[in-house]
Amino acid sequence: MTPNRRLVTDLLKLLPEFGRMSAALCELHLAQLEREPLPEAVREHLRVDAPTQTQVQLAIELTQEGPATIRQLAARLGVTPAAVSLLVDRMVEHGWVERERDEDDRRVVWVRLSPMAQWVSDALLKVQRDQMVAFLQHVPEGEREPFVRNLTRFVRVVGRMGPDAEQEQPK
Repeated sequence: MTPNRRLVTDLLKLLPEFGRMSAALCELHLAQLEREPLPEAVREHLRVDAPTQTQVQLAIELTQEGPATIRQLAARLGVTPAAVSLLVDRMVEHGWVERERDEDDRRVVWVRLSPMAQWVSDALLKVQRDQMVAFLQHVPEGEREPFVRNLTRFVRVVGRMGPDAEQEQPK
């Protein structure tokens, strides 16, 4: 059954809002970090060299899932290894992540958060979790799981659409 035209139009109107919302959330999270108890050295680093939205996303990914190789990070974030490698290069320059060779297989290079980035990421995750809990409290209990499931599906399907991507068939 094909969704009606109005629903499709309403979703299309929301797409630019998701981009603006994502950027605004990153700014909000960084502003809220100022109220978090952080070591002074971390706070000073943030004043001089605040992470970008993409760097924050990578830091949170490393916090939640642990150290990873460039290929693993690319797969998790849904981007190319070359894009992740460039991002990691910039983050290494700014002291956000460290590269470390595997002790057993010297060909493998692990990307892990620096201690400073770990402080920032932990604080950001606390802020984000608090915001999500507050949001979900406004969603009726019976609608929470279907909402998250459908939003996840939406992000997955729309994120895969591109000139070379195959469209997912409805289930």
